[in-house]
Amino acid sequence: MDNSSEIFRLFDLPVEIIDDILGHLPLHRDLLNFALASRSSCSVVVPRHTEYRVVHFDEGDTDFTWTHLAQRTDLASNIREIHVIYEEAPEELDMGPWHRPEGLVGSNHNIAHKSKQQIREDMFRALWSMTRLEKLHWNWVPGRSAQIIPRMLHILRTIPTLKHLAFHHGNDFHMDSSIDKYPLWAIRGLESLSLQGSAWNTISQMKEGKRSMLGWLQGLSSLQFLKMDTRTFLRYSKDLSFPQLQRLNLEGDTSHYLHVVPFLRRHPAIEELSLLLLMKLGQLPTNFLPKLKRLCCEPSVLLQLEMAYSRYLPPLPPRRLEYLHLSGIPPRSDERSFFREFCDLKFLDRTTLRALSLGVSGSVSDFIDLAKTFPVIEELYIVCELYRGKGRGMELSTFADLLQIVPHFHNLKVIHGFSPW
Repeated sequence: MDNSSEIFRLFDLPVEIIDDILGHLPLHRDLLNFALASRSSCSVVVPRHTEYRVVHFDEGDTDFTWTHLAQRTDLASNIREIHVIYEEAPEELDMGPWHRPEGLVGSNHNIAHKSKQQIREDMFRALWSMTRLEKLHWNWVPGRSAQIIPRMLHILRTIPTLKHLAFHHGNDFHMDSSIDKYPLWAIRGLESLSLQGSAWNTISQMKEGKRSMLGWLQGLSSLQFLKMDTRTFLRYSKDLSFPQLQRLNLEGDTSHYLHVVPFLRRHPAIEELSLLLLMKLGQLPTNFLPKLKRLCCEPSVLLQLEMAYSRYLPPLPPRRLEYLHLSGIPPRSDERSFFREFCDLKFLDRTTLRALSLGVSGSVSDFIDLAKTFPVIEELYIVCELYRGKGRGMELSTFADLLQIVPHFHNLKVIHGFSPW
């Protein structure tokens, strides 16, 4: 404008309007970019927005974060993702670094006088205020907390923005009514679902429970990610079809993985697959999972895929995997033979594999050969022992041996794992 006095200034708006605008920014990096623009922008973003997007809760009796958010519903409404943590949860369910609004939690000294039951009620009040919640991850449900789950689900089903749901439920379900009225079945529109723990298999063994859960799963037409225990999954897999499914993670018992194959055939759009074993791979069609980019499996699966690949004449185009995670022990006692066979695989495109995680021990020379075979690797995870030498005389390597390996990975950007250090 010609007249500078008529230029619109964001901070001429009422604070409530600015706060509401910022509330529509879901990504933390966007909030930080705004905060870095000026001191004024920083003052309205930090901490009332930067600390209230992802929040971890300790479900212990002394976690007053719930009470703080019950009192400050304006802050609770900005939360997009919550993780509920239990100290007694198995180590493999560790959620990593915590995110908590430390700056304002201790602002009300009356919080310290809350009882356990009062904090539970504050949890429900805070959840009612999380109108923009997109993800909930409940990492463990001990018996003492099973009765609060139905009430919490009653609240979650009223939040239309909820897209990601994860529960590790290792106990029996607490039912206030018949199983066909369980509030979980009313939650729709999910894009990501993770159901772990024995409780989901238990409910699947009940006639009414299986029918209710099957109907619910069949209604999740927008699902893109699914993580389940194998036994539970196989009770429904033949009747399920998710047109947008891109990621599948199956855990637990591997004795019936053969029955997973028909499900995989119906879902050619899968890009990420995590499982331990697959049998009868030689019978798979040529277009089996054509978009697969990320694979997590045991080493034996690679050898089976290679066998299936070798049956076709003329040869099929190699798989353009970008990420490969190998878990477990090699199919043979000679680990060096596995490295040699791995480097000789024909079904893998050697120009696309950028991230490799090895749950297999190897020598320095093994990893040098690996670098020559897959020259574009950018991320390397070494989770088992690294050895110097060959045969029976192998000894654990030193950091100096690691420095001999790294220069051979010309595109390496990140190296992970305890073994190198």
